Amino acid sequence: MKPTFKGAEKANVMQANDVLIGEAVPGNAALVIGGGLVGVETAEYCVDYCSRVAVVEMMDAIAPELYMTVRDRLIERFREERVEVYEGTKVIELTGDGAICEKAGEPLTLQGFDTIIYAIGSEACLPYKNPEALAKEVYVIADAKEARSAVEAIYEAYRVAQKI
Repeated sequence: MKPTFKGAEKANVMQANDVLIGEAVPGNAALVIGGGLVGVETAEYCVDYCSRVAVVEMMDAIAPELYMTVRDRLIERFREERVEVYEGTKVIELTGDGAICEKAGEPLTLQGFDTIIYAIGSEACLPYKNPEALAKEVYVIADAKEARSAVEAIYEAYRVAQKI
């Protein structure tokens, strides 16, 4: 999904998936908007290439979907790598070098970033309008059916494979 806040059209704003597959390259300082699974994975990737990395998440915690022990280790790594984490922080507008945010009803300005990466959710990817017309038996699964985690998509594929 693309952000709708002001400033999202700037040249230094890119999608997390594009960064993770190598189609977009972060600069020296990356601000990752979205602290879900894709957002924290992107932040971990950026740690290897950027001198400064920050994650902004509007919910009260980053990566709440992770198992507790895995999440605890992630947070520990972020501390070790000096990744800035802003939980409970809503982005209002993107600026040339950061974002204007709101945290607990108070304004917060984040500056000094040459790259802004958004990881604010995914939508289903529907490659065909009428997949049932393609063959006698068709199963629509994973992100073609509904955006979800890889684990959920793999499980769904396994269940379909059992039926076949």
